[in-house]
Amino acid sequence: MPKGSHTAFAPSDVDDAKRGRPEVNLDAFVAAHGLESLGSALVGAFTGILPMWPDYAFNVARGEVAPGKFGLVEHELYEISLRPDGDLAMPGSFHRTATSNRFSVGRLVGVKGTPKNEPFAAESAWAPSTGVLLRVPGAALLPRVLARRKEYLVLAGNPDLSDDGALGLGMSGSQFISDDLRHRLFTGAAGAALSSVSRPFVEVELDRGALALRVNGFVSDDAELEQLVQTAATITDAWTEVARPLWSGADLGAPLAAPDPDAHPPGFPVPGDQWLEAYGQVATELGLTAEDPVELHRAAPGMPVPGTAEGVLRGSIGGHATNGRLLWTSQGARTSGSVRGAAWFPARAGASTALGGELHQPTDMYAEVVDGSAWCWARLRSLGALESGTLATRAVQTMSDLGLADLDG
Repeated sequence: MPKGSHTAFAPSDVDDAKRGRPEVNLDAFVAAHGLESLGSALVGAFTGILPMWPDYAFNVARGEVAPGKFGLVEHELYEISLRPDGDLAMPGSFHRTATSNRFSVGRLVGVKGTPKNEPFAAESAWAPSTGVLLRVPGAALLPRVLARRKEYLVLAGNPDLSDDGALGLGMSGSQFISDDLRHRLFTGAAGAALSSVSRPFVEVELDRGALALRVNGFVSDDAELEQLVQTAATITDAWTEVARPLWSGADLGAPLAAPDPDAHPPGFPVPGDQWLEAYGQVATELGLTAEDPVELHRAAPGMPVPGTAEGVLRGSIGGHATNGRLLWTSQGARTSGSVRGAAWFPARAGASTALGGELHQPTDMYAEVVDGSAWCWARLRSLGALESGTLATRAVQTMSDLGLADLDG
């Protein structure tokens, strides 16, 4: 970390902020929950809501962090952008803020070089935090939600959530979230759970089927970590219920409706024209039929593939008799311009996998069986290309090698 580029949300976090990494670990929590310890890493299932670089993440633990819920617990350096004058762009209370190059005439008038594409090169400060991230595919059709302690949001355009049930919190304003939806999101169990967190900084974010709950400091106390996990789990359950009316229960074995962006829920991401054209070309080349991505989420609220679907093609995959689907998902934020290739097949009777999926090394794809469906997805995202030919081959091999689907009936 560049010397001085740090801040803290609380006085107790100042030493950790200066150090730029935790002195504690999560070994006891990892052992108690049977999690996988990854050290400093970025887990692809949550790419859209993770820090930019693995250098900002520590003590990353992956697995079933709550009953039936796949996710992460980790320590993070929370990145806060700087204004042109060198001060923090986020309002609120901070402690011992010190940033390098706090002021320059060039920055003040908007003339500055492009930061290097490397850790800690951004014009930012970093603060110690702890994150609990959970997969919440049932809420993938909800628009992006961001809420935090209201002192860390500007007043204009960011609704106070106290009347909705989340005391002391505010929500980042969104044209896609109506007053009614905001109330349904934060009233009841979700608002009460958030209100129970006593840390000075609290933030919750939902984006494309993934949720992150963050608080200040490198939390290591097992009891407090348990509370944070339970809070995140409560919110995911509550927001899944908010999204339930969007589910269709349609038979995945039957064709789904053709793409109709005009019928999509508010805030559901729509790919650019170049991507839409590419999906059309692949459909023609492979003899597949385009389906509406939203209809796939409606029919498969448990879909484990990271992100939200933007291209879905149904038909014979790799010449096999059983109809399957190729699909591509996006995870938003810094992943713009990339997609993750995936596939769906009806699962073989009795097939099962571990929660969170199993990595099949020969194809470099994760595979997971959920609600009678066998899904697989590429470990790595594809930048600027669909790679449809290799995707179909790898998907078929994954299903065949693992025995998860009957590809020929």
